Amino acid sequence: GVSCGDVGGYAVDGQTVDGLAVCAFTPPPTSSTPPPTSIITSPPIPVSTPNPPTPMPTAFGIAVYIPETNVSAEAKIDLDQEKMEASLDAGDFGVAKDVYTSGASPNSNSVSSVGRSYSALSEKRSLQSFATGVKADGSPEMSGEKFFDMYRSFWNSATYADGFVLSALDKTGMFADASDADEGDKLARAEIANKGTQYQNMWMYIIHELENAVGDCRAGRMSVAGVDKAWAFWSGSLVDSADSSQIGVQMYALAEKRAKNFGTTSTGGLAAVNVNMT
Repeated sequence: GVSCGDVGGYAVDGQTVDGLAVCAFTPPPTSSTPPPTSIITSPPIPVSTPNPPTPMPTAFGIAVYIPETNVSAEAKIDLDQEKMEASLDAGDFGVAKDVYTSGASPNSNSVSSVGRSYSALSEKRSLQSFATGVKADGSPEMSGEKFFDMYRSFWNSATYADGFVLSALDKTGMFADASDADEGDKLARAEIANKGTQYQNMWMYIIHELENAVGDCRAGRMSVAGVDKAWAFWSGSLVDSADSSQIGVQMYALAEKRAKNFGTTSTGGLAAVNVNMT
């Protein structure tokens, strides 16, 4: 499980913020009841022989993780995130929305219906699609998964993350009264749109890929594709493990930024969660 040390406490300039110190946890007392003399275990799950994974290009790695399958296309989703963030910083919500819904063109400020981000051979996806995908039967792509169902129930919407981002981009919902002349309103919309895409759309989809990996394992399919994709979306393609200043724009970057505040940096200098993800 997650420990108090994993979470840490929030500090600014070395000073712990009131009320946000490291939590204190007292483990429950251990039982004095001896274990049973015999334990009935279920038979082992039959293991199927997987298809050989598509190898990564020579010497290709993603941050500090070396995937076994080729997820270089998936990692490039961060190029759309980078373009969207730059558009929002410039106050251009129209371009930011085009990038969000359709993907960014690799060579210009225009957008392309096929995007440049998730360009796997069989599918091309925009940042928006990670929050709006559906199964063949029309049900939400992640329905039946614990965390997605929890969030969908709380927000009463299967596309809650997409709605959160679009409200900021389109000045609807909570931003219906926002003014284009108010710099504070524009900054708030930009922050919500950018961070909503990073930490709602993509974060839930990372969990989805890990759920897929667990499902494969339980079914006896020894495939690492789901874990590889999860890391590709977690770090993106912009991280340079040889340059600590190049941390990208995905969850990997957030972990590196906040590890210093929460005191959760590993002994090697990286955020502990980024090390543990590997």
